[in-house]
Amino acid sequence: MERSAAATLDARILAAIRSYALDESEFDRLACDIFAYQFRTNAPYAAYARSCGITPDRLPHRAAAIPAVPVAAFKEAVLSTVGAGGAGLWFETSGTTAGIGGRHYLETAELYEAALLAGFDRALLADGARLRYLLLVPDVRTRPHSSLGFMMDRIAELRGDGRGGRFVDGDALDIDGLLGALDAAVADGAAVCIAATAFALVAAVDALRARGRRFGLPRGSRVMETGGFKGRARVVEQVQLYAEVSAGLGIPAAAIVGEYGMTELSSQYYDSPGSRTQAQRCTGSARSSSTRRARRSRRESSARFATSTAPIVRRPSRSRPTIWARSPPPVWCCLAATAVRNCAAVRSMPKTLLRGLSAAAIVGAVGDAAARWSDADFPPRVRATQAIEARLGYSTPVVEYALDRLFFALRAEALQAAITDELGSLAALDGPVERAGRPPRCARGVDTLAIV
Repeated sequence: MERSAAATLDARILAAIRSYALDESEFDRLACDIFAYQFRTNAPYAAYARSCGITPDRLPHRAAAIPAVPVAAFKEAVLSTVGAGGAGLWFETSGTTAGIGGRHYLETAELYEAALLAGFDRALLADGARLRYLLLVPDVRTRPHSSLGFMMDRIAELRGDGRGGRFVDGDALDIDGLLGALDAAVADGAAVCIAATAFALVAAVDALRARGRRFGLPRGSRVMETGGFKGRARVVEQVQLYAEVSAGLGIPAAAIVGEYGMTELSSQYYDSPGSRTQAQRCTGSARSSSTRRARRSRRESSARFATSTAPIVRRPSRSRPTIWARSPPPVWCCLAATAVRNCAAVRSMPKTLLRGLSAAAIVGAVGDAAARWSDADFPPRVRATQAIEARLGYSTPVVEYALDRLFFALRAEALQAAITDELGSLAALDGPVERAGRPPRCARGVDTLAIV
């Protein structure tokens, strides 16, 4: 029965990826059906979902309500519906945190291949060009568990002219081989696609400068830059790197496409085409519903095998205008049940007055604030995201993921579930709660107790 359900889900996911045409309700329906399957068959994730208040008779009906696991969970558990033994392949994360990598198990490569091709075709091959692929990413022959290496190997095989090459061995760049391949492409008049980590691009630019070399690559050549500075001693600003790559290879900066992928997600973000002529790149298209659907399709592609796929990056997209982008409402927090007007008023209230509010009202206020901060277009969140990026140097998807997870845990339903699990009832914070055959239960803050 479960095998049949899995096959049906696979077919629906593949159809969604290929059509690129899911609306909001269709996406919610598919994501929740995937979650229900995960809840039945993925024991570690099901246990985690139960800790978030999910039960078999209270399954989510919206993708935003699906509990997401932190990426660290892939280092601690086998998050798979088929187990490690049933996986046809697995990919390992970079392990840049404390040198420990996680593993993402897939039963087959079918969904991942469909998703990576769909995203790449739209982000880098909108013109349908058949390019010569020069790969400065992990070599799948020596790093078979690199999802990036696997991705680019498949793209080069299926979309390339058959005359490309691989020029990274471990952390070493084969600069002589790369220069020879670039010379050959120029001589053949063959447009190339250089897929490279940021660190490999820096090494290539340094080598070109040291040897006094510059190229004028054939028209239509492009570069996919996929990050990769974590754990490195030298970091170059993206604007500077793109300028140097553009000058060294003789291609416009707009032909350099930023890509951000996560092994745990088996999906990718790409620069918005509209932002590629700007210094500040952004993911997705500024007002493109097709880009939003593209992100969804990529997320869905591995959702049955990576329990975190849909919920981890599920958030109101910046590609959709919202009320926050147009005109801020007069009241930032919804506390209609009380006379409190906004968050600042709550913070400045005397404790005695705040205690006059019901626990449900306070939880609702915190949940409402979390909902607003979960909106990627909420102006304070936009400013916070920019400040975090400037201060810490993290990419936009990383910061947005962290903020999504922070405020996801502060949703009213999540807070209520946590309190209920601890105290038995949210009402226990307001006063004694009668319990059949047992003494009443209530909870008070420590400042109201005399500790002897």
